[in-house]
Amino acid sequence: MQTNDSIGAAIDMMSREERFDPGDVLYSDQLHLVLPALLAGVPAVIPRRRFNPARLLADLRRYRATQTFGFPSEYQQLVEYTSARGRTLPASLRTILLGSAPVPRTFLERLQAVLPATTRVRCVYGMTEIVPVSRVDLEEKLVFHGEGDLVGRPVEGVRVRIAGDGELLVSGPNLCRGYWGQPPVTEVATGDLGVLDGDGRIVLFGRKKEMIIRGQHNIYPEVFESSIGGISGVRRCCLVGLYQDARADEEVILCVEGEPGTDAAALHTLVERSLRTGSHRIDAAALPDRIVIMPIPLAPRSKKVDRSAVRVALQSGG
Repeated sequence: MQTNDSIGAAIDMMSREERFDPGDVLYSDQLHLVLPALLAGVPAVIPRRRFNPARLLADLRRYRATQTFGFPSEYQQLVEYTSARGRTLPASLRTILLGSAPVPRTFLERLQAVLPATTRVRCVYGMTEIVPVSRVDLEEKLVFHGEGDLVGRPVEGVRVRIAGDGELLVSGPNLCRGYWGQPPVTEVATGDLGVLDGDGRIVLFGRKKEMIIRGQHNIYPEVFESSIGGISGVRRCCLVGLYQDARADEEVILCVEGEPGTDAAALHTLVERSLRTGSHRIDAAALPDRIVIMPIPLAPRSKKVDRSAVRVALQSGG
């Protein structure tokens, strides 16, 4: 349950993080952006129709949007659409905010190729219970070469700490009061495993419940998926674990969806080789037991990879 105080704090934080000036136009349906824009006297264009990259590009040009928010999976489609036509995003765009799902560096590299020189990209980390938590600019993410997903420094006012099992815990004035029918909360467990680096930035290693345990090794899928996603011809990928009674252990399976028109057999060979040698090689302890080339479903609302659906497909004969 959100309260006047938590919503007000979130609006104040977003207003500080993303300043709106006279003449700006926001293109978004996200409440945490629409309200700050309206309070600043800036018009907000709220898309009402199902996502379509051609329509989004046309709307951004038509309304001369200066700020917008997008899901990485949707903007991946926008990048593909724009690149295929040799175009760039509108020069009116001053800021693109990305969130609601991991933002891998391989995707940002593709996005950077279609950006006007003056457009800034910021990745926002948060959740329903508390938003925003942290933010990081595209340039900072691209120069980060450590393990994990850099999501940046906590927003002013947000407090973070790492639990004994590695889970990220967050609190702050923008935290919800709690869950319906439950006692009030003062801190929320994010479900994400992470650390704070030497600069006080949050680095995530994936979802706590998605960690794969094979033998004596803990495997954090998102640590490796970003690198695998950079292999030529890979559109999206995910590592999942399926428990096998015969081996009394989890089988690690790498699922890969190719770019349109990519030959499946050739892609399988390339991925298998790339995992062991070259710039996309991964830790030997995380090498998959098998690689499956298949369409990778996305969750309808969040547009994140639907790992549950992937597991069901594999168990059904994938």
